[in-house]
Amino acid sequence: MSVENPSEGRLEEEKQIEMGEPLESKELFDLLTNAGLKGFKPEFVQELGESGTEKEDVDLAIKFMACLTAVNGLVFNDRVELIFNTGEEEPENFIQYSPKREGEYDENYWISIGHFGKIVRKQMGENHRVFLDKNSHLIKYEEDAPPVLLEELLLGIAVHEVRHRLQEKKQISMIGGKDKVILDGNYIDPNFIKLQASFIKGLRGKSKKAMDAGLLERKTGNRELDAVIVEKVAVSRLHHRRTSLEQLKQLATIEPEE
Repeated sequence: MSVENPSEGRLEEEKQIEMGEPLESKELFDLLTNAGLKGFKPEFVQELGESGTEKEDVDLAIKFMACLTAVNGLVFNDRVELIFNTGEEEPENFIQYSPKREGEYDENYWISIGHFGKIVRKQMGENHRVFLDKNSHLIKYEEDAPPVLLEELLLGIAVHEVRHRLQEKKQISMIGGKDKVILDGNYIDPNFIKLQASFIKGLRGKSKKAMDAGLLERKTGNRELDAVIVEKVAVSRLHHRRTSLEQLKQLATIEPEE
């Protein structure tokens, strides 16, 4: 079962969120989520609640997709169709951006509710770690790396998916394994970027299906590597420093140094 079009159209509230002062990650997540939720139809929320899917997973998916909607509005100043999948079969991806395909479907953000909840709980249970320190250097020893907060994890995933839409719209230069990137006046540790490149290389070797589906692009550069780097950088930045909406937008649109 898939539930589509939960919103009532573009949100004036999303377009008018004040950039304001930098906030802690939880405050920022709540601000974005509340803005996104204002556009969700009550009957849609009720329908999802009656779908038979675990309430905990439904609540998490609604909050996340509301946040994603607001982050997308922050970057693009528009709204994209949302699709909530309540099926029990485990899909290839738990969340994804899909560009429009003529005669098939419109541009959308798609989420597998149960699988998303499972992945998020797994990562939080494993004390998912922050990768970079406050000066953008790779934290060498895992025991020294602070655990990621739930709100930071979810914001990172939202930035990841919006990044994929930026790639599709060709509005950014993608970050590759050998690129130099500056964040808050510091170069991001090249060892961090190499680490993410190794991670993606491992995915490529394990998942031909993902490659065929376009998760790991051969012809247009490595879209997943770019999105993963931006996601992990965003999580680290959100953890170490209070972040404004303008700074979050800058994180989502960060590009390599020319």
